Order: sequence, then structure tokens, then C-alpha cells
Amino acid sequence: QGVMMPCWQNCTTTSLGKAEARRACMDALCYPKAMAADQEAARILGVPYDALHVPLVVRGAYGAFNPKLIVVLRDPIQRLHTAYWEYAHYHGKYGRTAEGFLAYVKEQVDVLNYCTNRHIGKAVHGGAPMDYAAAERHCALYLEALGNREEGLFFHADQFIRGMYAIFLEVWLRHFPRQDVLVLKGEDEYYGEANSDQAMLKVFRHLGLSVPTDEAVMKKIRKAGKPHGRSANVPAMLPEAKQILQKLYKPYNDHLA
Repeated sequence: QGVMMPCWQNCTTTSLGKAEARRACMDALCYPKAMAADQEAARILGVPYDALHVPLVVRGAYGAFNPKLIVVLRDPIQRLHTAYWEYAHYHGKYGRTAEGFLAYVKEQVDVLNYCTNRHIGKAVHGGAPMDYAAAERHCALYLEALGNREEGLFFHADQFIRGMYAIFLEVWLRHFPRQDVLVLKGEDEYYGEANSDQAMLKVFRHLGLSVPTDEAVMKKIRKAGKPHGRSANVPAMLPEAKQILQKLYKPYNDHLA
């Protein structure tokens, strides 16, 4: 804010009220200056800039102690479709139809692609020029901080970016040993008693807990918590939307595997 606000005010003044000129000024000056200021703050702290995320805060809170972490990951395409119908601000804007979901997908992915393409070849954090994969990762981590079009995107592609699991798991694993992080497939938890029981056994072992031998106890565990959701009986995803999302998530799913 110490950099962005004065720069925004200067661009507003020099653009003489012309929105396009102000946006161009901010893209050329304000966003790069703000990013450079953040990078300098990271340098002073003695940490890589791309380490300034929640895992670093959690690591600091636990100190030398390594907690047992459990990560539940769901098919990112189905997770996104569920989120669209769960949160009213998405279908409220784009519509309660399969075509509305497709429009949402296209707009969000278009801006992600725009951001990625304009960062290919740029060097950040003192590193080498970015290829496509590195540029897309950079955009996923910092989207709304990179330019006017990115900042103006509806909810900053938050639900899309959350499905790029590999990017964020990689950051967590910088700060916590792999053996202390259990990764589960959400589908194993949600569908089928046998799969759920196998997932729970993994959890017990990961946490160092004794495995219940009483079937009545396991039955109570299975029924703990009430399922909820507003995404049942909604229009099916159009094939075009699924194809776009498969292309987006494939590299991250492959890396995760």
C-alpha cells in the first residue's frame, strides 16, 4: 500500500480522468513497483519471495515441532463445479444454467491465459526468464497483484487456482517433512464405506492413534458430521467446459501423481 496508493494517485492525476490511460499507467508503473517493494521486504526478512504464504506462518507458529498434517484433495473439475453451485455469487452473476457455468469457465481461464502469456520470458525473484509453466505458476500465486485486468477478474479466479493443488502442496512441503503430510483423495472419503474405512485407517496410522476394533465405534465415526450442499440436482457440465478444465488441470494433476 505504501507504494501502490501514491502511484495510483499519480496515475489518476496524470491520466486526466481517462480510465484507459490510468489503467495503462498502473500496469506500466504501479503493479511492477508494488511487486518490487514486496520482493525487497522478503529480501530483508531473509526468505524467498515465493515462500511468503500461509505455510511459512504455520511453520513459524509450530517452531521446531513438526505437526501431522492431513490434506484432502478432490477432483479439481468436480470441486470447481460444486463451488459454482454452492456459492451464490458465481451462479448469481453467470446464471443458473450449464451455459452460465461455461461462460464462467471461459472468462476466468481467458484471464489466466492472458496473464501467463504476458509473463513468459520475464524474470522474477532474481531467477531465469519464465517458461509457460513457470509463468502460469506465477500468475496462480499472485494473480490480482500483477495487473488491472487480473485484478478486475471476478473473484480473481480463486476457485480455479485452488484446484492447482500441486503448486500449493509444493510450498507446504518446503516447510514440513513429506512423512508428516498425509494426502488423501476426497473421493475415498465421500463415496463408499470400504473406501472411507481405508482412508480412516490411513488417518489413524498417520496420527499414531490405535485403530478401533469395535465396529460400533467405526459406525459412529462414519456417521460423524452431517453432509451438506446445494449442488445436487444441478445442470450437468457441458462437454466444452469439461474439456477446457481438463486442459487447465492436467499438468498439475500429472505433477501431483
